[in-house]
Amino acid sequence: MNKTPSQSESRAMLKWLNHNRQQLKQYARQYVAYNASGIIANSENLREVLQLAEASGELFSIYLVPGFTASYQFRLHRNDIEETAVPCPYRD
Repeated sequence: MNKTPSQSESRAMLKWLNHNRQQLKQYARQYVAYNASGIIANSENLREVLQLAEASGELFSIYLVPGFTASYQFRLHRNDIEETAVPCPYRD
């Protein structure tokens, strides 16, 4: 099946992806074929995922799940910023 998703279908798939980030952690470093209903196929082999997803006959997108997720918190003091500030040559 070679069909481009409509704008509303793309939004629905993206919404599913964003709402299921925690679930996707178990597929780290794998390709995941998914749609608004859920995961269709997964594997470290992209060709395999494509074959399985196309065989399903469903509309899908593919996402490569990162091997890690992280968040950073920066704490800067005003003095640190002023001491290390570098003038920007593109500033008016």
